[in-house]
Amino acid sequence: MDRRVRKTRKLLKEALVALMTEKDFRKITVTELTKKADINRGTFYLHYFDIYDLLEEMENEALDYIKKIIEKYSNPVDYYKILINIIEYVKGKKTFFQQIFGENGDIAFINKLKQEMKKIFIRTNKDIPQKGGIFQEAFASFIVSGGMGVFQEWLEQNCEPPIHTLIYQFYDTFSKITI
Repeated sequence: MDRRVRKTRKLLKEALVALMTEKDFRKITVTELTKKADINRGTFYLHYFDIYDLLEEMENEALDYIKKIIEKYSNPVDYYKILINIIEYVKGKKTFFQQIFGENGDIAFINKLKQEMKKIFIRTNKDIPQKGGIFQEAFASFIVSGGMGVFQEWLEQNCEPPIHTLIYQFYDTFSKITI
């Protein structure tokens, strides 16, 4: 991709995140976005169909990066490295993730992320038996949803607890769950 194209897309992404801190994503107009990015409206339309297209690209980039982290540390699985690398990545894009996970966020993205995390949990924990009618899928959903809740709380706290503290708290909580 041409350097100028990358620069323009970067400006648009940064402007969108900045605007999302000010107002609901669904209320942001292309005019506001291009003014914030200091580019022409026509330039925006050379790159994106609409603001939803831009947001989808940003979400897909984030999801792809997270998938790469998961794959890198999944054979053999190393949950600590998966978590630490995902959390470091998220912290580097804190404002974007705070908006996506916030009250005006995108539930579809959150659900896609949960599905990816659930897949890796199931794939790496085939020996989890049924217990009390809870199947592997349900157990995986429980663990992943709990983890996402901890993660969401951390974002709401402006990523204040240190990363290692967050991971240890997560491990401490979920290691007490017996199957």
